[in-house]
Amino acid sequence: MQMLLCPPSPPVDLPDYGELPPYLRRPDASGAIATLEYVAAHSGEKEDIPAKWRLSGSSAVILMAEKMFSGAHASARRDTILFFAWSANFDDLLAIMQRYPVAIDDGARAAWEAQYAEAIRSYRFRALAPSAAAASRGRFKGELKPFQMEGVQFLLSNARGILADDMGLGKTVQALAAAEALDEWPVVVVAQPHVQSHWIGKIPEFLRAEKARSGFLQDAGALTFADLRGMKVDASIPAADIYVVHYLVLHAWTEFLIERGVKVAIFDEVQEFRAKGTRKRAALEALVKASRCAWGLSGTPIYNHGIEMLNVMDGVNPGCLGTRVDFQMRWCDHRDPRVVKEPEAFGAYLSARGLLLRRRKKDVQAQLPSKMRVIEAIDGDNASFAEMIKEAVRLAKEAEFEDAFERGRKEAEALRCARQATGRAKAPAAAAFITSLLEADQPTLVFAHHHLVHDALLATLAKFGPVSITGRESMAEKDYNRRLYMDGETNVCILALRAATGIDGLQHRTQNVVFVEFDWSPAVHAQAEDRAHRMGQQHQVMVYYLKSDLGTDPEMISLLGVKEAQALGILGDSGDSQQDANIARETAEEKKSAILDMLRSMR
Repeated sequence: MQMLLCPPSPPVDLPDYGELPPYLRRPDASGAIATLEYVAAHSGEKEDIPAKWRLSGSSAVILMAEKMFSGAHASARRDTILFFAWSANFDDLLAIMQRYPVAIDDGARAAWEAQYAEAIRSYRFRALAPSAAAASRGRFKGELKPFQMEGVQFLLSNARGILADDMGLGKTVQALAAAEALDEWPVVVVAQPHVQSHWIGKIPEFLRAEKARSGFLQDAGALTFADLRGMKVDASIPAADIYVVHYLVLHAWTEFLIERGVKVAIFDEVQEFRAKGTRKRAALEALVKASRCAWGLSGTPIYNHGIEMLNVMDGVNPGCLGTRVDFQMRWCDHRDPRVVKEPEAFGAYLSARGLLLRRRKKDVQAQLPSKMRVIEAIDGDNASFAEMIKEAVRLAKEAEFEDAFERGRKEAEALRCARQATGRAKAPAAAAFITSLLEADQPTLVFAHHHLVHDALLATLAKFGPVSITGRESMAEKDYNRRLYMDGETNVCILALRAATGIDGLQHRTQNVVFVEFDWSPAVHAQAEDRAHRMGQQHQVMVYYLKSDLGTDPEMISLLGVKEAQALGILGDSGDSQQDANIARETAEEKKSAILDMLRSMR
């Protein structure tokens, strides 16, 4: 199976940039002193053998090739050499053919011409990328900051690369903007299970897009998207411009997606490529091979993880870092191949090669608001919710037949049970989201209301050494836990929603605030946010509201007035008046009534 790097077709006709640079000119084979042959991919006894080039002839050519190509095998007489036909090797092959006249065997002509054509298209497309990134086709609804525009240009210029910005810098938006500018469909987005809802929410938020449906008229000119969660592989699934699937079931959908003609594959949390020899890896490799573009996204700095990083880069762009042996010799600590000895130098190399682009928040601080609120859609545990909500349903129904006092008591208890069931059902996905922040080494405050939820988070995040300030600790224990967080002994502190008042000093480290559960009062959230967003804060603060479609979340998030993504200026940032507080209380009562009606309608 030949692995070719296939730069994307340009969204508009490529302008004529005149004469090609010297390294891309077609080589002259007059007076050839060597011959190039092509050995197609085939199955070996133990594993598949990738396609290779074979050079035969002058020892000068063979010696030069031996020095240039990772994993090359030359004959003892140095008259023949075999090396991988990776697209990553083509520029070096062309350099040899520019220096020495090399004849191309008839059997190799088609493969060589294909890689040569793609090399030219890649060069011309890189020249076009800045204007292509700026030229929307009218379906992108967002506004990109300058550094995000740079990220879009990077993706458009590099058909197989990784965008590794810090969490919160908008990798999702940049990927969607690049796909819209590229205009090659369908696109498949592969994500972790707990963030599939995030993508399903962001697609219509930033693109003029609607869900693909059979037998319905679609908005002319709008894109369509399909959420493959919970669906069976079936040819009757409506065609879509964007398919969203998660890693755990990708193997079942790979053939379907390839048959649908996928052009672009976007791999969220691309570190899923790090393990070889798995069914998931095989599915990923098949999808990469079939796609013209393979873009990886990751907020985790993985380029110091040695062999894991090789596996990730090799998954997105086969052969771009050479063979495992050469990679270890060049980049890894000889005592431990899992560790890159000079991660900064390696990161600079990846950037210079157009393989990876990484921006830290501190790098683009001037372009960021001091505080940004974002709603992150997460999935809840339906089984857990269904079991725990039963008590809330029972109480809500019984309350209708009680006197005023008993009715009020049971309705309040029903609401408490419904909130707790919602929070507990969200806890696993919330912990997975928080883990991604902590793996990126970002100090984070986590707010939740119920002890049951606190305990679930503490257990799931145990490997990060979390501390808590939840109302169950003594004053001395609270102060001790606060100091552990402030001194950098841990990057995660779990707090009760209403235990944040009066706690100072957390802003000196905190970069993220995460709300796993919500309060009825917007002012409580404003106070919690202020633990991080206050005098002494040197970073942008990202505030994440983790919302599911279960239980009390839909009503409570609308009560809080948090929009999908908003900068500083809402939720009491300018100071709430007494009138605002009265309106908030009235609105809260309306939302509580809506939740009770919802509970009474459940069986």
